[in-house]
Amino acid sequence: MTDHNSDPRAARLAAARAKNEERRIARAKLKQHLRDTAVPIRKPDDDTP
Repeated sequence: MTDHNSDPRAARLAAARAKNEERRIARAKLKQHLRDTAVPIRKPDDDTP
């Protein structure tokens, strides 16, 4: 963590922003993974009885 900022509030905001960004990326990765591994609910309609 860089300590060049003397304002503790700004440092806290920067940390929260970084954490929020990490969460957003992790959530996007998770959603993409679920999309990739999703099982279709209905079987595709083909001509086999």
